[in-house]
Amino acid sequence: MLPVAGAAAGAPQLLRDHYAYLFKLEAEGLLYGAGPVNFEPAGPSRDLAIVAAASPEEALRIAEGEPFHRAGRHLNSIRAHTMNEAVACYVGRAMSERAVARGDSFEPDAGTTNLSLEALTARAANVELFLIHLAPTDKPRPPEDTRTSNAHFVWLRENEMSARLMSCGPVPAAAPLPPGVWGGGLAVVATSRAEAERMASDEPSGQAGYRVLSVDAWRLDFGLAAPIAAALKTLNLLDAK
Repeated sequence: MLPVAGAAAGAPQLLRDHYAYLFKLEAEGLLYGAGPVNFEPAGPSRDLAIVAAASPEEALRIAEGEPFHRAGRHLNSIRAHTMNEAVACYVGRAMSERAVARGDSFEPDAGTTNLSLEALTARAANVELFLIHLAPTDKPRPPEDTRTSNAHFVWLRENEMSARLMSCGPVPAAAPLPPGVWGGGLAVVATSRAEAERMASDEPSGQAGYRVLSVDAWRLDFGLAAPIAAALKTLNLLDAK
């Protein structure tokens, strides 16, 4: 959810409608997590939501029904993402299976949520997480290089077992990649920025030059994964003391 350049700031009612929309998605079991990325109180918010949907068409309808997008303040777009590993990926899988089973039925109307802005704000989890983006480079991985692939999966499992890695999996490229080029991905981690950056620097495909890894802060406000995020964050902060 990207802010539109030059758009006027949203009124409190619009922010309430945005939060009510996220609350509705969470209540219907469709919202894994949502909140601002690299949040700056004085500037426009760039947000990310991870949703489960029965189809790309339903995902697009969810994105376009969001109040900031409808008001012309945000430009929302969708990308596919598959959760394969880590502590909370099983929540994402269960949400995805349920979304497919219930069918393409979401109605983008938050009017049924009668909570005030103050009540909705009080429900926000406000858990600071970090996103590790794994972006492909143009360096192909030769078929004989199985060591890097194996080391990547060891990296995933070690960070999962240490309760730092919430979820991780591929994000398909907008256009087909050349043969041998390793695709991109997204990891959600519940730890400190310093630890997230260390994790990114230790990731084997990045060290081998097949990917470039970067870290963004993500404040998880709403979503079914919020309680897991809060628990993991607390565990890791206790370990850091």
